[in-house]
Order: sequence, then C-alpha cells, then structure tokens
Amino acid sequence: MQQGTWKRYVQSSKPDWDADRDGYLPKPDDDEDYRGTGKRYFWKRARMIDWLDNRPGERAGAGRKGGDTSPTIEDAVTALRTAGGHLSHTDLAATLGVSHSLAQYLLKQARDRLNSPATQ
Repeated sequence: MQQGTWKRYVQSSKPDWDADRDGYLPKPDDDEDYRGTGKRYFWKRARMIDWLDNRPGERAGAGRKGGDTSPTIEDAVTALRTAGGHLSHTDLAATLGVSHSLAQYLLKQARDRLNSPATQ
C-alpha cells in the first residue's frame, strides 16, 4: 500500500474516531506525535484481526476468521514432544505444511515454552 493511500484511509476515518467509533479504519488503541509531521497510530493485533474479520465489503474476513487452520505454537509443541524433543525446522515445516521461516519461528517458540519454568 502506498503512503498516500494510507493517508487517505486515516483522513476518512478521523471524523468517526473523533466520535469514538471505528471509521474506514478501526479506531486506534493509541497514538503519538511523530517527528512533528503528524500522528503515528497503534492497534493491538487482536483488535485489528477482529476488525478485518468483521468488516463489510469485498475484502471481508481478511483476518483469521472461519476455518483458518494455520498451525499454532501448540501444534509445534505437540510435534516436538512426539519427536522426543529432537526436531529440525525442516522436519517441522514438512509435518505442519508451513514455510521454513514459519517453522523456525514456531520451533523456537515451542522450545521456549517447553523450557520455561512454568512447564517444568
């Protein structure tokens, strides 16, 4: 998306944001002055996904709604336990049907979760 497009989306949303409701874009969870040029807006990930899932129009449901079966960290934990703790990201990618980069991320998170004091 080009910067000018985003700027138009923000400008179209501001009257609704001022009325404390979502506009063309959801109302930001926070904002800050940015280098004297305007505002920088922040949204919580869950809020943005919810907004994407529930907005009307042609791109409705662009978040993770309705049967998204993307593997989770719990899936990686299960695969790691099944493999006796010895699993490469290549094997995890094949097991879960995901990219190598996503498998690396999931494997690291799964190992961190299994090694945390709360799970020992």
